[in-house]
This record gives sequence, C-alpha cells and structure tokens, in this order.
Amino acid sequence: LNALSQMDANAALPILRRLLDRRDECSTELRKRAVFMLARRGDNAGTSLLVRAAKNDPDVNVQTDAIGYLGKMPGEEGIDALEDILRTSEDERVQRAAVRALLSSDNPRARRSMRALIERRDASEGLRIQVINAFDKERSTPDDVAYLRSMYSRVESERLKDAIISTLARIGGRDNQEWLAGVV
Repeated sequence: LNALSQMDANAALPILRRLLDRRDECSTELRKRAVFMLARRGDNAGTSLLVRAAKNDPDVNVQTDAIGYLGKMPGEEGIDALEDILRTSEDERVQRAAVRALLSSDNPRARRSMRALIERRDASEGLRIQVINAFDKERSTPDDVAYLRSMYSRVESERLKDAIISTLARIGGRDNQEWLAGVV
C-alpha cells in the first residue's frame, strides 16, 4: 500500500476503496492504514472515503481513526459527517472521537457545532463536559468565553456549571475573574 500510494496516488484510490469495503477482522490493520493514506491525500475523493469508513466500518478503531482525520480535511464534507455522527451515533467512543475532531478543526462551523452540542439536552452530560473542558486559553476566542459565561445560567446540572467555572478560571482574564467573583 505504501509503495503504491507513493508511486501513483490516483491508481491507489480504487485499491483503497476496495480495501475499505472489506469487513473481515483480518483486514482491520490494512483498513486503518488505508484511512491514514486517504487522510494524507487531503482531497475530496479521500474525504468521501474517510466519511464512509467513519460511518460504516465494523471496527470502532478504524471508525475513530477516520473520524479523527475528518476535521482536518478540506471543504465542508468532513464537518457535515462529524455533525451527523454526533447526532446519530450511540457509541460514546465514536461521539468522543467526533468531538475531538471538531475541536481540532479550524473550520468556524466546527466551533458552532461544539456550542450546539453543549446545549443539547439529549447528549450525555459527560460528552457535554468534555466539550466545555476543551476550551482553553490558546484556542478560545472572546466570543467563546462570553458564550460560556452566558451558558452558566442555562445549563441544568451542577456538573455542567462546575465545568464552565473551571474552564473560565483556567482561561483567565479580567472579565472572567470579575464574572467568577460575581458567581462566588
């Protein structure tokens, strides 16, 4: 697979597609390698195959590997797939992988998706806390911080409120310090 992709990436695509169609346990490691190779392509054809693997592969490790690359792929197809996975998957490992992928994305839609997940009452509390805790000083915008402060009064559990307080304290800044003092 490595030699084929280095010689002619376009010739490798049909082979990678056939490999991802396999469902036997013996091909799991090959499918994982195919997912990595598709991610390196960084094109629409690779993204489409990654989406297929993320949603349909029988092995959760192959799925989560594919999901992990979708946030870095060009265009909107990867973000669309991640949002769909968050809405439809019942496997918390898959959902957490989708959250990590969205959080690593530079696409503005990914940030909106994370905010929407915080507000979803049907999502697990643990997943919502993971999203809140993922906001940090380096990647948070002033809008993110204002959003978290506004969510404090709207979340329904003490654990979610604690996560917001911890995140805002970790991010720091004068506005957050004043807000935290007001909460205390």
